[in-house]
Amino acid sequence: MTVVAVAQTQTTKSSSWNGAPQKEVHYDNQGNLTRDGNGTTYEPGNGTLSFPMTVGKSWNFHHVRRFTVGTIDVSGHDEIVAFDRVQVLAGSFDVDRIVSHGVNATQPGRLYDAPFTETCWYAPGVRKVIKSDYALYLDHQALLTRTPELSAFSLAP
Repeated sequence: MTVVAVAQTQTTKSSSWNGAPQKEVHYDNQGNLTRDGNGTTYEPGNGTLSFPMTVGKSWNFHHVRRFTVGTIDVSGHDEIVAFDRVQVLAGSFDVDRIVSHGVNATQPGRLYDAPFTETCWYAPGVRKVIKSDYALYLDHQALLTRTPELSAFSLAP
């Protein structure tokens, strides 16, 4: 992931996964995702981060995720539960551990509610979430899980 542009309200990064072509990703001024590499938008932003970060801080989030095949209303609650150290492929980092509980609901009419849990590890030294564990549930069973982590890292001079 490479920073392409920084404006007052948005940071644009270019990223590639597993050798795929570069895609543009947008973040708000708090570092929350507003547009992913597939063109999905998060309005007003996904709400993962809230600065300043301190253990015990909590906040509610709500956003609408718009993608090519529909819209999902997402809401939930985040809490910074610890400041600790985590090991990822890129090395060992001091991190804020953020635990999230929420619900995805299709629109209109909320045809279903799909709860999710996510733990994110935000590294101030990297200025990014460097690891996350996400699980989406349907009928009390994990329907989707993902656990991305930072594999390499360098800050430009």
